[in-house]
Amino acid sequence: MNVERYQLLGLAGFILSGIIFLLSGILNRDFLTFAGSLVWIIACIIWLIPLLQNTGKKYNAGKPVQAGARLICSLVFATSPL
Repeated sequence: MNVERYQLLGLAGFILSGIIFLLSGILNRDFLTFAGSLVWIIACIIWLIPLLQNTGKKYNAGKPVQAGARLICSLVFATSPL
C-alpha cells in the first residue's frame, strides 16, 4: 500500500471514532461531547479534501496534507486549556 492509502485509512478511522463519540454525546445528552465530536468530524473532512484531490497523482511528499495537519494542530493547541 502506498502512503496516500494509509493516510486515507487513518482519516477514515478518525472520522469513524468521531461519529461514535457524536452518537455517545447524543445518547447521553452531553452537549460538549456532541460539539467536540462535530468539530472533530468537520476538521477530519477538511483534512481529507487535499488527500482526495491528490489521489491518483504522483505523491508530492504530502505537502497539502502536512499544511492541513499544521493548521488543525495550531487551531487545536491554540485553544486547548492546557
